[in-house]
Amino acid sequence: MGNTVAGNHDDAINSEKDNGLALLHGSKESSRAQYKRIKVARQLSCSEELVEGGSYTAGDVIDRIGMCRLQYQLLLLLGATALVHGMDTSFFAFLPTFAGCSFDIPPLTQGFVSMTYLIGLSAGSFVFGFLSDLTGRKGAMIYAIMMLIIISSAALVTLDIALLLVFRFISGFAIGGLAIRTTWMFESLPCRMRSQALIALVFLWQLGMILEVPLLMLVGRHWLYAVLAVHLPLIIVTILLMLMPESPRFLGESQLNTDALDILVKLAKQRNIDLPRINIISERERNSRHREQSGDSCSDSKNESPPKKLVRFVMELLRHGERRRTTLLLGIAWFSVYFCFFGHHLSTVQWFALLSSTDRDHGVILGHVPVQNCVEFSWTEYVPMLLISTCALPGLLLFMWMIERRGRRQSLVITSVVAGLVGSFGFIPGIDRIGLTLILSVQRAAGSATLQILFVYTAEVYPTHLRSFANGMLLSFGLLGGVFTPFFSQVLLRGTSVAHIAVAIRCVAYFASALASHFLPLESYGSLLEE
Repeated sequence: MGNTVAGNHDDAINSEKDNGLALLHGSKESSRAQYKRIKVARQLSCSEELVEGGSYTAGDVIDRIGMCRLQYQLLLLLGATALVHGMDTSFFAFLPTFAGCSFDIPPLTQGFVSMTYLIGLSAGSFVFGFLSDLTGRKGAMIYAIMMLIIISSAALVTLDIALLLVFRFISGFAIGGLAIRTTWMFESLPCRMRSQALIALVFLWQLGMILEVPLLMLVGRHWLYAVLAVHLPLIIVTILLMLMPESPRFLGESQLNTDALDILVKLAKQRNIDLPRINIISERERNSRHREQSGDSCSDSKNESPPKKLVRFVMELLRHGERRRTTLLLGIAWFSVYFCFFGHHLSTVQWFALLSSTDRDHGVILGHVPVQNCVEFSWTEYVPMLLISTCALPGLLLFMWMIERRGRRQSLVITSVVAGLVGSFGFIPGIDRIGLTLILSVQRAAGSATLQILFVYTAEVYPTHLRSFANGMLLSFGLLGGVFTPFFSQVLLRGTSVAHIAVAIRCVAYFASALASHFLPLESYGSLLEE
């Protein structure tokens, strides 16, 4: 009987992988039929009982245990980091304008304030992504949060623009590490809970962007106090995260099988499940037919030095045909989407800065507004920007609901095209406050959804030992696109004769993202996380 159950389990897993290969290479069967077939195989796999003495991956066991109290607590804490991340993203768009008034710097220098933050964000995403695959998700996440708390406290002594640039770089570096929460969450929860957990994180991230606006309205020019009010509560989050378990999938893939099993036993006890004596192994070890060729060196990977492991990770991403194609196309999509995402946030503030500097009754005509170093916002500007962030939330949730109906790839194409088309309305001369608020709200929702779907797709399409590194590397490459956006969406947009170029380039970038997403070789909807 035990052999039969184990055989059914392996058949279900192999069926899952065969379905994934069908999606990878294309099939005449409809996408929805393939998705249903994958779900049936996944449900069959998760319904089988664990066999005494059997060999399973950590993911197999998590899917059978289901959700317990410890996983909900982890999701709550990671949601708190998503809330802070959203507030910091919103603050990023306002800070250059605040710095223009505090230090009397021109728009070009204000662009450097945004640029240093994005450079730090790009570097931090790469470093912490590699660190989390080297030492674990939990440790890297805690290091990033502690760095953010320290630099936020030190920012109180900001006396000149040079110190501000240094602090913004370090702050961006630390914020880059918060992206690990997606990988940690995906690897700690059952596969059937990924979508619900993602929606919860997206909701809290967008809620943070909404809450930052009224906070800035209250503190006014004293924006440093807003930084402390957002980041200091992370001290409590850090302490509680220290009590959370490491990702069992990461431990299993790192050959720390005893540690992974201890965590799984603890999860099972919270569900009143008696876990039989089983062996935790990696997917590559259990089924060599479906492992990647690069996994052959897994047995001695623990003895590799960090530089050699870094080179091996990069080669694994770029060596094989389908994975190389996926990585390169995702790189284009990440670059384009982050260029547009940060550009949208910066340009939203700049649009209303233009409105406050011109005749409000006649709207904005690009290229015909005088340049000002300092623009003071009043409630007349803050309220529409608050509405833009608030109205984007239901639209964002609508798009996230769509990815469960249309799949990841098709949703990426749809949201990118919608954001690009809506953004083209920025060419309308003399656009008024109401029209501008409507356009920016729709584009904010579509652009934010595109970014979140990219996070999901990247986390699902790579195996565990590469997942965090690939996510960090692609995020870093995407943030390189963000590095250029201050000069297009901030400097060019304010008072220059080529302001229309800023709008046009962002629309083209969204369409480039849609094109790259269309040619991605793999649809990850409904699939098990590859170990």
